[in-house]
Amino acid sequence: MSEKTPNYDTEIGGPGGEKFPVTPWSAIIRAGKYDSKTRQQALERLLANYWRPVYVYVRRKWGRSNEDAKDLTQAFITNIIEKDLFGAADKERGRFRALLRTSLENFLRNQYAETQAQRRGGGKKVLSLEMAMENEGDVPVRDDVAPEELFRLEWIRTVYSGAVDQLRKEYEAEGKQIYRKVFEKYQHAGEAETTYESIAKELGLKIWDVTNYLADARRRLRDIITSRVKEYCVTDDEFKEEMSDLFGG
Repeated sequence: MSEKTPNYDTEIGGPGGEKFPVTPWSAIIRAGKYDSKTRQQALERLLANYWRPVYVYVRRKWGRSNEDAKDLTQAFITNIIEKDLFGAADKERGRFRALLRTSLENFLRNQYAETQAQRRGGGKKVLSLEMAMENEGDVPVRDDVAPEELFRLEWIRTVYSGAVDQLRKEYEAEGKQIYRKVFEKYQHAGEAETTYESIAKELGLKIWDVTNYLADARRRLRDIITSRVKEYCVTDDEFKEEMSDLFGG
C-alpha cells in the first residue's frame, strides 16, 4: 500500500466548517505510532518553524552559551523525531507548545543538565533546522524576563515574524511590491511619527491607496497567522485560546 503525503489543510473549520482540519500536530496524534513517516514529516515541519522558543528557553533557564544552546536545541529536536519523546500524543496532554516545553525540561534535566553539549543530534542533523539556526547567528535573549514567559513571548514572536516574512514573499510573487513597501514603512515606523499622509508623500501615492494597501496587508497577515496557528492546534477551543494569546481578548 502506497503512503500518501498528509493533507495539511489549514482553512478555519475545515471543509464546510464541520470539523477541525487535519494539521501537522493533529496528523501526529491521529497517526499514532502506526505511520512513523507521517509523524516525522509533521514534527519536522513544526519544529523547523518553532525551534526559537526552545533555544531562548535553554539560554535563559539553563544559562547556556549561544553555541551550546544551539547544540542542545538540535539534540532535543533530533531526539523528539527519532526517539518519539512525545510518545502516544493526545489532545488531553495539552497544547503543542506546552507539551514541547515540558518535554524539553525533561530532556535537559535527565540527559544534559550536568553535561556539556554533545555534537548536534549525535552527528545526525535535521537539515532545514540546521540551516535556520546557523543563519540566525547569536539570537538575543532578554535577561529581565522569566524563562517561562520568555518562551511564550518568543513563541508569539516566531508566529508573527514568520507570517510577516510569508506576506512579503507573497507580495513579491504577485508583483505587488508597492503593497510590501507601504506595509514595511508603516510596520517599521517605531517611535517615529508616521501617518498615512507621510507614507503617501514618501512613496508618491494617494492617501486612499495607502489606506487600501494597509487594509489588504492586515487582512492577509491575520489570515496567514491563522493558518500558522492552525498548524499546531487540534481543536477549535485550543485554536481560540492561542489566537487570544496572540491578539489579546
